[in-house]
Amino acid sequence: MINSGLELAPKLEYAKPLPKNLPFFPTGVLPRYQTFYGDPGHVRNFLADKGIVTSIDYRSLINGNVTGGIQRTSAVANQIALTVDINWAKLLHIPGLTSYFAGINRFGSNLSTHTGNSLVRAENFLVSSSGDSPMHLAYAYFDERFAHGRASIALGRFPVGMTFGSSPLNCNFVGNALCGNVKALTGKDISYTVFPNSSWASRFTFYLKRNMYIQSGLFSIDQTADSGSLFDRTGWKWSTRHITGWTSPFEIGYIPLIGARQLIGHYKAGFSYAHAQYTTFDGQLYKNRPTSIGYKTKFWLMADQMLLRQGSGLDTGLIVAAAFVRNQHDVSTYGDQAIISVVDRGFWHQRPTDALGFLVSTLWISPNLSRLQKRQYKNGERISGGVTTPQNSEQNFELFYDGLIVPGIRMEPDIQYIIHPNAQRSIPDSLVLNLMVRVYL
Repeated sequence: MINSGLELAPKLEYAKPLPKNLPFFPTGVLPRYQTFYGDPGHVRNFLADKGIVTSIDYRSLINGNVTGGIQRTSAVANQIALTVDINWAKLLHIPGLTSYFAGINRFGSNLSTHTGNSLVRAENFLVSSSGDSPMHLAYAYFDERFAHGRASIALGRFPVGMTFGSSPLNCNFVGNALCGNVKALTGKDISYTVFPNSSWASRFTFYLKRNMYIQSGLFSIDQTADSGSLFDRTGWKWSTRHITGWTSPFEIGYIPLIGARQLIGHYKAGFSYAHAQYTTFDGQLYKNRPTSIGYKTKFWLMADQMLLRQGSGLDTGLIVAAAFVRNQHDVSTYGDQAIISVVDRGFWHQRPTDALGFLVSTLWISPNLSRLQKRQYKNGERISGGVTTPQNSEQNFELFYDGLIVPGIRMEPDIQYIIHPNAQRSIPDSLVLNLMVRVYL
């Protein structure tokens, strides 16, 4: 996939059905990247032949709030990422074993910090989430495949959002409504970690058929992961002392290939149960309601389907997608979110990797939180969530064009219109212009 960023999941080999003739001990197929500098001295090809695939990715996002929001301003955010994927069957003849590592460095500033929209940001990566460290650990884990490739177990440090409620198509878009997970799954919720923030994790996947799978996992909840401590946010703090609970997601997925043109689709439904202590909104609003409960749930439905194939790639064609997420309203800031998107890659035959896409997203604040905020606002009290007026819903419209400049460099202009930024009707609608530049070194 051309536009798959590091924040994307699942890995590419999980985005397609199992092959018909499975080897007894299959190992994940590790891609080789087309880079700007090529392969001086053939070092990368030599390592790849041994089973070691490395990549260095630089991306810069320049954006500006043209009108609306709290103020007209601009920002530049940057990310440098290193990945090292190892096929241990090739390297040390360990059947079925693959390992994955990613580290990032982020610097610059984010537009949403200045425009007052922290709910659904216009940019797809947050500078401060890297912990201000030279290399923030995004993930490091092993994945063992067995049972003729029908089953796999992953263990290590990685986010919930790497394989649950995710899609390699999400980061075709620049905005945070969809990239890298649907925002309502991950927003203001440390129990559902997302790139680049990992946790102690395990995940089991089993293919019931070539094109149907179930998966579940167990992920630690660390209350310090979102603290003000820089070290806590670097990704390298692996102590279990601050684990306060566990998240257990479950998902079932179907990956059809339709017709002679092999029109690929992805259909999935999932559920997550987090066991930890959460403060309830109703407990602050009504005297007879509990002030805290020991669990949090969320549910998602997601689907994408290629309607027209325009090349051999998994994402080369006209693809429509939709997603819906529902959270537990009494403990979750984000209530529900619905998204519809269309992406067409390969529509211009002279530029077969270019893509054009459009997205519409509506995100609703938890109605329980909204009721609490309205009472606090009426009584002149400090409003929950650090806002100045009660929140309700926010709508995002996004249009992008992703084009290849030269081998290894891509450029993506993007425009977003945001109705009720931060879900506050007191903030004027915002028009944001973005330019994303990606360099594969």
